[in-house]
Amino acid sequence: MVHFGRNELKATVFGIFYIMLEGASDKNGVWAQRLTVLDIIVDFGQVLRTVITKEYGWSGEVVAIIFKFDVIQLLTEIVLDVLPMWIFFVVAALLAMTAIGVSIFVGKLFLEQKNDKIWPIKLLRFLVAVLVTTFFTNVLDFIIYPINCIIDDENTSLSQLMKGPDAPCAPFAFPEVLITIPSLLLTTLFIVFSLVAGLLAFEINPLSRHPMAMFTGRIETSWTLFKVQAAFVVFFAAKVNALVAALLMFAHASWLLWAHLSILPFHEAPTNTARGGVYGALLWATITNIIIVVLPQEMRGADEENWKPGVLQTVLVCILPVAYQAGVMLTNFSIERVKVQLKQLKREWSAELGHETSTTGFKGRRQGRNAPSWD
Repeated sequence: MVHFGRNELKATVFGIFYIMLEGASDKNGVWAQRLTVLDIIVDFGQVLRTVITKEYGWSGEVVAIIFKFDVIQLLTEIVLDVLPMWIFFVVAALLAMTAIGVSIFVGKLFLEQKNDKIWPIKLLRFLVAVLVTTFFTNVLDFIIYPINCIIDDENTSLSQLMKGPDAPCAPFAFPEVLITIPSLLLTTLFIVFSLVAGLLAFEINPLSRHPMAMFTGRIETSWTLFKVQAAFVVFFAAKVNALVAALLMFAHASWLLWAHLSILPFHEAPTNTARGGVYGALLWATITNIIIVVLPQEMRGADEENWKPGVLQTVLVCILPVAYQAGVMLTNFSIERVKVQLKQLKREWSAELGHETSTTGFKGRRQGRNAPSWD
């Protein structure tokens, strides 16, 4: 039996991700970079859907338009007439449990030094890429299906499934609570798993460290936390205070953009610029939430009865592509700034090296020794 303490846990977790990510960083061709950028855009569509919602005062038509940016939710709406929502909940829960279970299994293999079994490692790599990187927001939304009816009574609920179509939303009543509590526990485990995966995906690679010794995994971890915050703060906006929720989202989005521009966590410039554009657009989206919430109901520029957005909301949404491009430009400026700093550092290092060489050679000649050769 293997003794399992704190050191063994740390070694196991790092071992899992080292084996899982080994060789993955070598696939940095043009198509791999394009696929990464596509993943970022797909991820952005999911997060934008959770940021611009009716709970902040947006009109139903604007929400419906933003909804179309989320490819997975769009496909879900198409098949909802055939498959009920609880099917997606079950599938998402099974996928999350599979990812967590496979990671535990791979950790057990690592502790027992049975690293010759490749299939669980490949499976874990695939699950992390799909669940954590690309479709995290939607998987999280599906897992918290039992409590989604709290936000909007129009959402289908467990109560309707168990007690009839006219049953009110009561996720913590009996027998709904028998599903609600396990789903919340699974949600917590899935969030922790995703945070660890996002952090170690950077930390396991020694090349992913900033020259100023700030680890870059903190930005990806904060990005995952932003997606978690967007999924849950809407409950606070709907039931408590929408302005506080909007301010929290704005503060987090501001930090994300600042940290991204300061550190530039990815190795490839296209990936950095795409993520910078996403952070710029999301920062603007959080600003528009504050604008809509602060304005009185009659000034929000929305016809609530007909779901029409009005001029104000239309203009605010149309600025999103401009905000994305602004984020891209700021990222490019940061990349050029780093290049200038590196060139300056190289010149200073070369000058210092030349000075030391000249001084050493002069002393050597005075003492009758040959100057060192740099050939």
